[in-house]
Amino acid sequence: MQALTIFNPWAWAIGRGLKLIENRTWVPNWRLLRDGQDFAIHSSVRAPERADFYELARIARECGREADLEPPNSNAFHPAYGQGRVIAVVRLKGIAHSIADVPLAQRPWWRGPKAWLLEEVRQLNIGHLPLVRGQQALWTLPPEVELTTKNILSMPEGTSWRRTA
Repeated sequence: MQALTIFNPWAWAIGRGLKLIENRTWVPNWRLLRDGQDFAIHSSVRAPERADFYELARIARECGREADLEPPNSNAFHPAYGQGRVIAVVRLKGIAHSIADVPLAQRPWWRGPKAWLLEEVRQLNIGHLPLVRGQQALWTLPPEVELTTKNILSMPEGTSWRRTA
């Protein structure tokens, strides 16, 4: 399974189902990832900056999703956790080459010049996943992390994972 490392709080916002686009300057190589394929969202180990949380709150308000910023009572899905782990599995819906290609509700997240459109977001309980070193661009999950991720997603939805978008 391919993975993409993203800084927090943006990785968390994807896992939470708030941010359904990922801005990039490049499109994925079709041999690695095609429309309709799943890939993992890996949270960078870099600690988020306070300004990033303010920006996240501003955009969520603009999208009418401010209530979704409240983390659940469990730390398993909390934005401050998950650094260095796979925190979600998403499906690539397509590539937006301009803001006109982005669904209206997601346009506040647009930074361009391209955006990966995401769907079928499954947020993982980070307590079940090992730390793994991220990389730039798309990269392949180590076999043991991929197996653990797939095993979690094969369980009934609830404590180990949840669909957020």
